[in-house]
Amino acid sequence: MSLRTSLLLLSLLTLGLPWAGCQYAREMERALRVGQEAALLTTATSLANVIAAEPDALYRDPAMRTAFDPARGDLFAPRLPTRPLLDAFDDEWPRVPELAVTHGGTVLMAGLVSRTLYLYAEFGGTPLPASARAGAPDGATHRLVLLTRDETGFERSWVMQIDGGGPVTARPATIGAPWLPQHPAETRISGTARPVASGFAVELRLPLAMAGERLALFVVDSRGRVVAGSERLGWLHTASTSLDRQLERLAGPRMRLSVVDVHGWLLARSGSLAPDRDAHLTEVRRERGLRQQLYRRLLAQPEQPAPPHRVPLAIAGEPVESALAGRAGAVWLAAAHGDPSIVRAAVPMRSGSIELGAFVVEQPADRVLILRDAALARLLDVTVGVGLVAVLAVIVFAAWLGYRLRRLSRAAGTALTPEGRLAPDLPERTARDELGELARSFDALLQRLEEQNAYLRSLASKLSHELRTPLTIVSSSLDNLGATEHEADRRVYFERAREGTARLQRILNAMSEATRIEQSIDDTERVRFDLARVVRDVAAAYQASFGANRIATHVTTQPAYLDGSPELIAQLLDKLIENALDFCPPQGRIAIGLDQTAQTRVLYVRNEGPPLPAGLDARIFDSMTTARSGPSDTPHLGLGLHIAKLIAGFHGARISAHDLEDRSGVVVAVEWSLKG
Repeated sequence: MSLRTSLLLLSLLTLGLPWAGCQYAREMERALRVGQEAALLTTATSLANVIAAEPDALYRDPAMRTAFDPARGDLFAPRLPTRPLLDAFDDEWPRVPELAVTHGGTVLMAGLVSRTLYLYAEFGGTPLPASARAGAPDGATHRLVLLTRDETGFERSWVMQIDGGGPVTARPATIGAPWLPQHPAETRISGTARPVASGFAVELRLPLAMAGERLALFVVDSRGRVVAGSERLGWLHTASTSLDRQLERLAGPRMRLSVVDVHGWLLARSGSLAPDRDAHLTEVRRERGLRQQLYRRLLAQPEQPAPPHRVPLAIAGEPVESALAGRAGAVWLAAAHGDPSIVRAAVPMRSGSIELGAFVVEQPADRVLILRDAALARLLDVTVGVGLVAVLAVIVFAAWLGYRLRRLSRAAGTALTPEGRLAPDLPERTARDELGELARSFDALLQRLEEQNAYLRSLASKLSHELRTPLTIVSSSLDNLGATEHEADRRVYFERAREGTARLQRILNAMSEATRIEQSIDDTERVRFDLARVVRDVAAAYQASFGANRIATHVTTQPAYLDGSPELIAQLLDKLIENALDFCPPQGRIAIGLDQTAQTRVLYVRNEGPPLPAGLDARIFDSMTTARSGPSDTPHLGLGLHIAKLIAGFHGARISAHDLEDRSGVVVAVEWSLKG
């Protein structure tokens, strides 16, 4: 049976998982939903009883519970999220039409920040007279009047002169005679006026305690006539500041508590519905594509759409409307505006027979929904989805893998050309899988074989070049030896033949030296030794032979310990110094040095002489490579620096050669990088 058939049959087994698992997921979700709704209703009822036990804490004045009527012109002052800037612009005010009291061309809004009341008003259709815009004398300008009435029926008024724009100053005024302001100015009231297209806008700030229960804001001209503003004193409706603090103490983690009045306006809110990252819960995504629609049809539970988004000023829809009608309830609200689905429970709040409003508790629905989605993913994705896709994926993967293997096999079979040369051009070398590793291994092997073949091809020419001269000497000496009868001539030819034979022997010894070094390296035992001492000993021996003036030593006085073989290091130095002596002129100088830091050791041999030939610095350490030219009695097969490279590699060092900066010579350096 082929691999493709075996994988196909194996993937079909995934379709055997029971469909009953989907039904189990539905029942599990239904039970979790019922349990969460019951727990949330219990929590809401308990907290609502705590709040209702102190009904006076809901409103600044108990009379506001039922007196508020937006259609009559009463104002609701919600908790503003930020403190407005007194610039007479409404860009920082909530865009909720129900909050604005509109009368004629006048629009009035109120907001609360802590214990401070903010008022914003636009008086359209009331252009300021020229005298007012020019800053006319008192009595000739329009005036803005703020009229309040407290719970005892006591009324107070303040008048502000509008000079076309800028800060306004409030002064107490006599009721009924706002054009006669009193002195001094009321510093607790501040504001700014700004001209608009058909009138002017004003933004005021004053302590909430000064506003009383009811207020009105209107404009009078220089004759005391009301030309714009509130039609009558409206009720100022707002929550008690103590209610916010009370909800903060009651709110738990990932729970949002809200209190709404009998009209649905939000009096206070505390808590957050932020996702719980530690629990690894994710938000439920909206329906996307055919597969998601199928999942929803299989396991979906009824959820109500999110109500109109008026938060944070009001809460609309179920179950708040039912709670305001006296019935507790809980609903699951679908995700909207990028928020997670939530469970919302609302219960009515009563103080005896008086309706106080509704208490709302909200929690994210992600816990139940994640459990549902997890079960769905495991049962459907792993079975039906993965099973069907796996069948196709296995077939495609098997075909693709076979194609890649055939390509690699054909490339490996044709790597050897008819002329006997290696031409490695393997595919899949850039792949990052096991097949790519195999292709790279084949490619590295073929590269090394090509290098070996190139070495073998060049070996014949190099050997013929080195062997031609001694063979010629031996051959000519033997010919002359057989042709002469004089004893003196025979002796000369005999010596020449023996010298040629000795030179041939030296060539053969040099050829086998690299092999012997490589074999000896494999059998060498590593010991701990002082590199500085070895360098000093070898340098002293060469100074005794060639003189300190010819060979200088620069070796650190501190011990430089390494793990390796001191004998091999001495042999490496011999090769480097012999190479330097060959290229150094008779009067030139050679420097042997060892520098060390906490992380490095650098051994170098520097000689005066000609620079490296162009293009040879990258190949100078290869076998059978030499920069020498001209005849010489000593054979040079280019193995000295190659042996030095082998010894350096055994000791974990990097060897390099480069010209001096002034091109007066060459330096060969062996560098160790020590691990910290």
